[in-house]
Amino acid sequence: MIGEKFGKWTVIEEAEKNKYGKALYKVQCECGTIRMKSDFHLRRTDKCKKCHRLKAPFSNLPPKVE
Repeated sequence: MIGEKFGKWTVIEEAEKNKYGKALYKVQCECGTIRMKSDFHLRRTDKCKKCHRLKAPFSNLPPKVE
């Protein structure tokens, strides 16, 4: 899995196992954020919380006409 991309996440290395015995991976988002994620969470989230907040909430609205 090292080097694979999941949305904006890239797997850097395989780390220890979590308390349930599942493998954890050290991953890096395109913005530079590094986190530990299980393969389940890698497949369910496409970006970090920082990138999610940076998205303009109403970017699909037409421009305001005065």
